[in-house]
Amino acid sequence: LATNNAALTVTGTTNAVAGGVGIISEGTGVAVYTGNFTIGTFNLNSVVALAHFGGDATFVTVSNPIGSTIDFNGSGAQIVRPNGQTFDTVTLNGVVGSRVSWSGTSTVGNVTIGANSELRLDGSVVPGNVTMTVSAGKTITNNGIFSLDDVSHLRTLTLQGSAASANYSGNDIAWGGNNLTVGNLVYGPAATLPSGTTVTLNNGVTFTNGVTVQSGATLAVGTQVLTLGADSSFAGTVNVSGGTGQIAAGAHAIVNTGTMNFQTANGGSMVCGAFTSSGTVNNTFTNTITASGNVAISGTFGTPGNSTIVMTGSGTTINTAVQVGSLTLNSPASVTVVTSGLNLSGDLTVNNGASLTDATNNRGMSIGGNATITWTGSVTSGSTACVVTGTTSGTGAWIGGAGALTFTGDFTLSALTESSSTTTFGGSTVTLSTY
Repeated sequence: LATNNAALTVTGTTNAVAGGVGIISEGTGVAVYTGNFTIGTFNLNSVVALAHFGGDATFVTVSNPIGSTIDFNGSGAQIVRPNGQTFDTVTLNGVVGSRVSWSGTSTVGNVTIGANSELRLDGSVVPGNVTMTVSAGKTITNNGIFSLDDVSHLRTLTLQGSAASANYSGNDIAWGGNNLTVGNLVYGPAATLPSGTTVTLNNGVTFTNGVTVQSGATLAVGTQVLTLGADSSFAGTVNVSGGTGQIAAGAHAIVNTGTMNFQTANGGSMVCGAFTSSGTVNNTFTNTITASGNVAISGTFGTPGNSTIVMTGSGTTINTAVQVGSLTLNSPASVTVVTSGLNLSGDLTVNNGASLTDATNNRGMSIGGNATITWTGSVTSGSTACVVTGTTSGTGAWIGGAGALTFTGDFTLSALTESSSTTTFGGSTVTLSTY
């Protein structure tokens, strides 16, 4: 059947799939299929064709889809079985309460969900698992409802781009406690993951307006890169796997009241603005947290020796209510110890152009590893005792205050202003260039 450029309306069931020989060839006209639709070959001829479907639609072969629009405008529930086929533009314009259950595997171009419509990745429809791939540069625009049904986690639902430029815009997904695998996607709305939902990355994903991981939800970054374009909060569980797993939040703040796991292998990382954690951070494998804003860590900070915190912000503060690992300050960082004494199980490194001071709040500093201060880098201690357990070295300066200073290991730092109380050297080598 060839529609050429004329309009075609079929109000009953369209069924011509036996042997795969049934063919409908679209032209530039409008075709309307009100009833259920099953066809062997649906040839869209790479023209500006428009086909409306009001019932269930089963596609065996779709050919030449570029330039065409497939519209689902039913008045109730519709099931789409795409059978691994590729579509260009897909629209949903049903009445209030209408739902299109999308099944199986497919590739789509631009998808627009109307205000009265619902598109569901539906694992309850055979074959069960659902994968929708959005072509590079195309966008899912959700003006209605985009929902999920993974049949209580027995099915795998996937929404992904064919390349990193695929987009999702409009309303947040109606997660409903279902799981979703995502990748190669720029996700526009602020995302809120509710209890019971696990989102797993199979490639890089950007949440342009950030993500809220509620208690009971899981965000599995794995070995992928999660980019956050706004402040984000983790009350649930966030898993990062080294060595390529990364949370890239730029200058945006991260607040963790849940559980962050650096797992599987060494090398996981996070870059953010301010970092506040009153929940749990499990440093099972080595990782680096780079913060350009204030750092405040309380709660549980497991296996601290596997963690390195890097601070880069001028006029920032650090509060370690529990012991953390190593601390590195890079220019132009100027960091003040606040609220709790600085408590490191590992090393302190203050690089050229950076500074650390405890003289303002006099909280004290305990450094379980080595202290290295280079060139114009400086550490200023206050009226509360400070201890460095390892070696103290470098070409920078330590400026003592009224509190006792104890350097347990070798001391070869270029410049030291001694404490007005007591300065104790416990190492076998003490070299003082400027004292």
